[in-house]
Amino acid sequence: MRKTIMGLLATAVAAMFTGCYESGTDADIQATAARVSISPAAISFNADGRTSDGAAFGTYIVTINPYGKMYTGWDAALVGTDWATLDYHTASPDGVVEKALRITCAANTHYKRTGTLRITLPKTGETADFTITQTGLKPDATLDLSTEGPVEMMAIDPAEVTVTFETNMPVSTVTAQVGKEDDWLTCTLDRDAGTLVLAASENLSPTDTREATVTVTAGTEDTSLATREIKVRQLANVTYLFIFGSGVPHHADFDNAAQMDKNDLVFGLKQYFRSGKVILSTSRTPDSYPRYALTSDGKLTALADAAAEASAPELAFDIAGLNNLQVTIALDEANTVVPENSTAAFTRISTLNSMPESELANYPTKEYATRDGKTKTWMTTGLHWNGGASMGTYKLGSGLVGGSKTGGYDEAEYTMRNPAFDTEENGGTIKELMMPDGVTTRASVYGRLYSSYETLTGDPAGALSSALLMSFPLGGAGTVVIDAVGNAVTLEPLLKNDLKGYAATADGDAQAEAEHPSLTMQLQGICPYGWHIANMSDWRDLLYAVSESSKTYTDYPVAASLASYGAMTSANSTNVAAHLRCKEWLDAEFNPATVISNGAEAFGFNLYPQGWRLYKSGYDYSANSGNVRFYCLVPMMGQTTASKKALWRAYCTTSADLVFDDGFDIGNGSGAAVRCVKNYENF
Repeated sequence: MRKTIMGLLATAVAAMFTGCYESGTDADIQATAARVSISPAAISFNADGRTSDGAAFGTYIVTINPYGKMYTGWDAALVGTDWATLDYHTASPDGVVEKALRITCAANTHYKRTGTLRITLPKTGETADFTITQTGLKPDATLDLSTEGPVEMMAIDPAEVTVTFETNMPVSTVTAQVGKEDDWLTCTLDRDAGTLVLAASENLSPTDTREATVTVTAGTEDTSLATREIKVRQLANVTYLFIFGSGVPHHADFDNAAQMDKNDLVFGLKQYFRSGKVILSTSRTPDSYPRYALTSDGKLTALADAAAEASAPELAFDIAGLNNLQVTIALDEANTVVPENSTAAFTRISTLNSMPESELANYPTKEYATRDGKTKTWMTTGLHWNGGASMGTYKLGSGLVGGSKTGGYDEAEYTMRNPAFDTEENGGTIKELMMPDGVTTRASVYGRLYSSYETLTGDPAGALSSALLMSFPLGGAGTVVIDAVGNAVTLEPLLKNDLKGYAATADGDAQAEAEHPSLTMQLQGICPYGWHIANMSDWRDLLYAVSESSKTYTDYPVAASLASYGAMTSANSTNVAAHLRCKEWLDAEFNPATVISNGAEAFGFNLYPQGWRLYKSGYDYSANSGNVRFYCLVPMMGQTTASKKALWRAYCTTSADLVFDDGFDIGNGSGAAVRCVKNYENF
């Protein structure tokens, strides 16, 4: 069978080439590798000594082809391969292939091994080598590193980096080698500990980074060899600033320092700041000094050591909140910070058109106790900021309007506002409800109506959305939002069914908040700087305060268990609304069936029937409509489908119950009340 195969191959080769070999040129000698070939091209054996096809030995046809002219003389030998034997097998005597090889391999009970088949052309002494490979019963070498990089090192005071390794080969075979041109990097190998320690010298160049490769091997060429590379990069001697301290609570200590954004010698950071120390460092090395403290006059003061840092001055912020910090540093010739010539400035990050602090005096506030022994401060009236005198045609929100279904848009989107649907303040013809003095509008006492979009963005719209169907103003699901206290929250649609399964306990609430951070996000919106739109956590805590108050005013008892996400979303919050209302709910113009607790005035939440403004039907459910209601926006994504985009809301009719639901249309349910809560740290 073997003779037949070889004969066919030889015949095919003979058909392609004719003539005889003419020896002697340098070009012929240099092209040996191209002239000598074997078939099959790969010489490989399994651990049991058989070929990949299961044959007891491998047969290989040798062909010499010097540029189309046949050369018939050659010899073969095995080099460094005492585990294999070689004999010749004569092929057809047509002069095309003089002979073939037969290689027999012994079984391999160890690691993979390699050898060499060398073909020699006697007339010229030229040789061509072919690799012989045999797998072994033992597995090939493995080498795992804790990192293969890129490892980044600082230019000055670069910290050592420890890389651990694991291998199935004897640790005595492990080597680590740094490139010959990379003498700035050293690698110390501890085979017993299974570690490599990388250390770099300082890079004094202000422009050039340095890169190196560490090659790690395990095993040997004779058995089995595994090779891995670690890429190392050292930064140029460019000045970086890292910031931490008690005044930056998200980065309170050096280990959690934040690297500031860099633009030449100006550094920036958007972060939540509070009163406390704000420390800068140009190094990541824990014991590296000097460091620099920001001072209240916008300067930097040098800190020579840890003792100086411990007594560093503190910055005082009148209101804790998001700020954009900009630090401009000066350097001397040694590239060292000159603190007396460096400056720092803070700029508040606040929602466009949010209510200024100067208006806070017009808002009564009250602290309500929470279950964990703390308090939350609420504005005890609805927000009634209209954007100020400089606001254009449309104000932030709308005043309160009497009557019912005052007219709205039937189209999916309006192309022009209709004055008949707007209040006089917003360029329309509808008159606002006034207080008994005939001068003060009710909105200025009890709160205005705001669209969800303007509530969150500060873009004025006169409490009217531009369409029936709108998306969440801050982005879709998956958008990361930084809230007013610096927490990064990934937006997600939440439904009542997502929350009702949580236990009505502190542990159940903690689990819900951990799995759904939107429950606690503090979005400033159009509330003043330092305040935020009441979130689900705030309403839950308010329910707890109501339950405590109802122990004194027992006409409408409220169970403490209602103050949980599971209970709030499983059913109505029984009797809660009765304790939140202001006494005006009992005026003759309201539905006389309104339920109000005899403790509501003492509780002092002053919830008023503001109604809402609908895109399609106009103002409705308002103070003298005969069907009064209170609606308040909760800034959390609710139902989100192709046909509905909704937020959450807290609302009540004239019954004693308060209701939370996930279906408050962002577009269609345009205008509602906004309640603000003072910021608190929840990280």
